[in-house]
Amino acid sequence: MAVTLEPLEAELAEGVAHQRLDHAVHDKPPAWTGIDPAKPLPHVILPSGDVTISQCAAQIFSLVAPTKSMFIRGGVVTIINRNDRGEYVLEVLRPPAARSRFEKHGRLFAWRVGYRGKEVLRPSICPEETARAIIESQEARDLLPKISGLINCPFFKSHKWKIICLRGGIR
Repeated sequence: MAVTLEPLEAELAEGVAHQRLDHAVHDKPPAWTGIDPAKPLPHVILPSGDVTISQCAAQIFSLVAPTKSMFIRGGVVTIINRNDRGEYVLEVLRPPAARSRFEKHGRLFAWRVGYRGKEVLRPSICPEETARAIIESQEARDLLPKISGLINCPFFKSHKWKIICLRGGIR
């Protein structure tokens, strides 16, 4: 099935214009954009119609991997968070949290049955079960960067026959 977004773009233009006005009034970036309002988020089609979980996962993790906001450790998708003491910690990404994290990397759509039974792409929220399938996919393990640990204190390392002191961080 060929994916075309022209009809959808026209349909969404009215909502986008409203969000741009909201941005001007409230001085905050519109929700449909990512961090940079000049760069709208790419479209991501959730598993539906002819789109498989693997295809969707490959698209999502191809967008996520360069940002280094999700990692693989022990075959599990992890994220870096801060604990109660403000230290960085690795946490397993749970499906409920994955839903909103996916939205930060792409506008989510799904194939739905529209007028007269025709399939149409509609904006969608990622269901928890879909998020679980995506984060447990082989594509997650293949595309996300691997992480072996996180160090919160300075440590010493041998480099070119010298001992150097490094700050904590991702290793």
